[in-house]
Amino acid sequence: AKGRQGKIMLVRQLRVAIRLNPPARFFPCRPFASDPNKFDPEMLKGAEKLFESGPEGRKERSSGGGELAQILARNRAQSEESSRSAEDEARYSDPANPRVFMDIARDGELLGRMEFELFRNRVPRTVKNFLALLQGKDHPDNNTGYGYEGSIFYRSVSNFMVQGGDVVKQDGSSGASIYGDCFDDEREGIYMSHYRRGMLSMGNKGPNSNSSLFFVTFKNTDFLDGYHVVFGQ
Repeated sequence: AKGRQGKIMLVRQLRVAIRLNPPARFFPCRPFASDPNKFDPEMLKGAEKLFESGPEGRKERSSGGGELAQILARNRAQSEESSRSAEDEARYSDPANPRVFMDIARDGELLGRMEFELFRNRVPRTVKNFLALLQGKDHPDNNTGYGYEGSIFYRSVSNFMVQGGDVVKQDGSSGASIYGDCFDDEREGIYMSHYRRGMLSMGNKGPNSNSSLFFVTFKNTDFLDGYHVVFGQ
């Protein structure tokens, strides 16, 4: 998450209930318009397994080829540098991108605020979905009947990530989007890297299965690159 910049949209408090390492459960997904030719399914099919397995999952991609493999290799090399230039730090940013925040509470006690820049310049469809859910079920772009207000972070793993956004069942087994049950991966987001703490990315059950689920990284988790759409920091 980034420091406060520009206009920050007001959202009401989200309550937090944390359970450590619950079993992963996913919902059936019927996207409106998936493109099976967008990515190599063999390269991406291990998304759920990779998310659970951690860095050792890198071995599963060692034999991959093509443009995606080259970009992921570049991302990894950049992530492993001991220091990053200002140009690297800002490579996804744009001054015109929306800045938003979530107030986080547990049992009615305010714990703090998470602030994000959303990469509308790179993944506009993903950001539009997130903003609609963030601003509530009465927002004109939100046709789901759900919103992030009052939703919980149902999974937290120390030194890895925290995951939330199940606006339907609050346990990671469901989700909703303004595009239907789920929507396709945006190419730019798949190519971006989870290269540091505070990257905001979509939870999924495999290629082209985005809904309302999201997670925030606690460290460099670039072994997830190519499997999840990065859409903020």
